[in-house]
Amino acid sequence: MNWKANPNESLSSRTLWYLGAKTAAFALNFGLPLILVRRLSQHEFGIYKQVFLIIATSMSVLPLGVGMSAFYFLPRDGSDKGHIVLNAVLLHIVVGAAVLALLVLNPGLLEAIFNNTEAVQYGP
Repeated sequence: MNWKANPNESLSSRTLWYLGAKTAAFALNFGLPLILVRRLSQHEFGIYKQVFLIIATSMSVLPLGVGMSAFYFLPRDGSDKGHIVLNAVLLHIVVGAAVLALLVLNPGLLEAIFNNTEAVQYGP
């Protein structure tokens, strides 16, 4: 699949698609908690928020900023981008597999960290 921008497509058209996607993402991020707070009990919503906090924090901390710092090392001419991108992807795979193995082998770790026995079932 070719991810390069079509030179015949106008900047306005591409911006319109981007604006539409950002608007849809905002609507979902704003509306989903409003729907869930009405559908779930107070206890279930608290568990949802805690598990969501665990996932969001893990997604920002565990990659160690490699995704953003990789842009610094990418050459502009496109000569050797593959190796740098492969290293970043491999790091994400290794860190993700390590955390997955840790949670599958020891789901009680979530109980020890967050002092919540119900979060354990969402570990694996």
